[in-house]
Amino acid sequence: MKKVILSVLFSLLAAALFWLPADVYAADRPASWDVNLVINDQRIETSQDAGAPYINEQGRTMVPIRLVSETLGFDVYFSEAPEGNEVYLNNKEWGVNARFFFNKNYYDANGRRHTMDSKMVISDKDRAYIPLRALASIYADVIWDGQTRTVYVKGRALEQGLNLPVNLDSYHLLADRAEGGPAVKVDMPDGAQARYFVFSAEDGKFIGGKSRIEAVKQIAGKVYIGIWSGAMLDFSLTYYEVPTDGSDMLAYLGLVSKTSDFVLSDRFIYSSSGSFEGNTGSDRKLIYKDPIGQRGARGEKISTEVEVNNSRLLINEAGQLWAYAPDGSKTKILDQA
Repeated sequence: MKKVILSVLFSLLAAALFWLPADVYAADRPASWDVNLVINDQRIETSQDAGAPYINEQGRTMVPIRLVSETLGFDVYFSEAPEGNEVYLNNKEWGVNARFFFNKNYYDANGRRHTMDSKMVISDKDRAYIPLRALASIYADVIWDGQTRTVYVKGRALEQGLNLPVNLDSYHLLADRAEGGPAVKVDMPDGAQARYFVFSAEDGKFIGGKSRIEAVKQIAGKVYIGIWSGAMLDFSLTYYEVPTDGSDMLAYLGLVSKTSDFVLSDRFIYSSSGSFEGNTGSDRKLIYKDPIGQRGARGEKISTEVEVNNSRLLINEAGQLWAYAPDGSKTKILDQA
């Protein structure tokens, strides 16, 4: 049934493209179609009609968004909007959603806008393409093997302990409640009654009128809320764990740079310096290892040989800490996190 619905949706997409202006319909200029595609360790049969990766004249590897996204379990929708036609991706299980705009070099993913080094384009076969690197910042790890001319794509949710964001719109910080102190209201799916989670008396002291929720992330089924203090020179978020045992008390996790990914071991939270302006070269090659739940405590700094400030972090089943760069490359940081 799901495949039938997707087929109907993309039939509507193809029909709608005939009404697009010429400059939007115009496709990218492929320099080479000699590219293989492997998704989750399975080689995918491709064609220009159904969608196939290619390299454009600027040397960028472009991938068919429908083929890759559906293979990874995403629902794909097309929408005609007054400001331009759009493609939506959604995976409720992973808590990932994204929106791409025809003939634009930016996209929105989980409430944040990102730029691409090539625009989203439509081929003369009515297939939408995005740069390979865009996948790396949304929902997949990607590797380009120049020797075999193969694009390898692996959905991140297949890796244990991967940090996935969830929809910010469902979380609301109530900083000025008259009774009971500050709290977080969570809108529950399917019309269920909203849940309220409170802070301890100590943690509540750090929630002010300018505080707001800047990030909501999910790791191994647990949800963590990142709250910004509202101070102009504060470049960090304070993360709290949402309880799963039926209680309503948020648990302090630790401090993380506003633009950094993070991942957790049993005792430590690992993060980077993030991507804000002013990062020095040395800061970009650091991983921070801090004790979980100890406010004011700082752990150690781990030096790396490569820049990791823009990387996504992962602790795999073997307990190794890895950093995944935006270009798809990965670096092992620790043998045991």
